[in-house]
Amino acid sequence: MRDEPSEHGAINLAENIFQLLDRGGFVATYKYAVLLGLIDLCLEGTTRYGEAPDMVTTRQLAAKVLELYWPQTRPFEAQGFSAEVLRQNTGTQAKI
Repeated sequence: MRDEPSEHGAINLAENIFQLLDRGGFVATYKYAVLLGLIDLCLEGTTRYGEAPDMVTTRQLAAKVLELYWPQTRPFEAQGFSAEVLRQNTGTQAKI
């Protein structure tokens, strides 16, 4: 029988993530999407004993980020204006 997972490790991880977000210079939403994708994959891959997955692939992460961004591929329509490019960062605007 395995030991119950320690909440101490999860709390430390959460604290480290919050410190990272607090210190980071986030000027684009994709960084949050990558973080959310990693969190989702870790939660989905957790074993019944509460162990994190051994590995997360870049392909899995890319699929999660795409899943988060897909609704934003539709043209953005500002109130009463025609479709415009939705600005998601404060730096140079990227277009695909």
